[in-house]
Amino acid sequence: MRFVAAFVAATLAVPAVHAEPSIDAARAAFDEGRYLEAADMGESLDTSEGYALAADALSVHGHYIAADADKQPLLQRARSLADKAVALDETSAEARFQVAHAMGRYAQSIGPTKALRQGFVGGSREAIEAALEIDPDMAEARLSLASWHADVVDGFGRMLGRMTYGATVQAAIDNYERTLELAPDEKVAYVEFARGLAAIGGRKERARVRELLNQALKLPVRNDFDRIIHERATAHLESLDAP
Repeated sequence: MRFVAAFVAATLAVPAVHAEPSIDAARAAFDEGRYLEAADMGESLDTSEGYALAADALSVHGHYIAADADKQPLLQRARSLADKAVALDETSAEARFQVAHAMGRYAQSIGPTKALRQGFVGGSREAIEAALEIDPDMAEARLSLASWHADVVDGFGRMLGRMTYGATVQAAIDNYERTLELAPDEKVAYVEFARGLAAIGGRKERARVRELLNQALKLPVRNDFDRIIHERATAHLESLDAP
C-alpha cells in the first residue's frame, strides 16, 4: 500500500557505474520494481528520507513478492530502517508511517493470533495515528487506518473488535472514503477499499466492491507498484464472477 508518483530519471553526465547513490535514483529503482536495490540505495544515504524509502521498498517486496520464507526477515529489516528514519527526524510523517507500514505487513505475515499476542494490533494503530497527527491529510496513512479497522473487524469480529480495540465498520468506511477524496488518482486506494469492504460487508456490498475495482482498473499504470495493484484488482474482479 504505497503511493509513488511516476518518476523519470534524469540523464546523467557520467556513467552510472560512477554515480553516487541519491534519493532520486532510489525512487527510480522503486518505480521500476527493483525494490531490494532501492532499499540498499536508500539505506546507504543515511538520511531519514532514505531510510523511509528503504523501509517502504522492503515492505512492498516482502509483502507482495518475496517467498514465504523470506517475508519476515525482510519485514523485520523494514521495521528497523523505519525506526532509524524516525530517530533522524521525529517530525516526519513519512517516517512514522513507514513504521506502521512495516508493522502491519509483518503482522499480516504471522497471522492475527500471533499479531495480537505480540502487540502488533494496537501498536500498528498507534504508529498510523502518529503519522496522521503530523499530517492529517496523508492519504497513505488514512488508507492504512481504514484497513486497520477493516482487518481488525474481519479478524476478531464486530463486537470484540469494537470492545477491545475500538475498531468499527463505520470507521473503516469513513476513512476509505476520505482516502478517495485525498487521492482520487491512486489505484491502491480503490483496491484496498474494495478488499476491506468485501471483508467486512460480505455479499451485500458486492456491487460497490465491483464498482471500486472497475474504477481502479481505469486508472493508468504508472510504475511497478501500480502494476502489482492492477493485477490484484483484476484477480479480485474475476473472483467476483466465479461460480
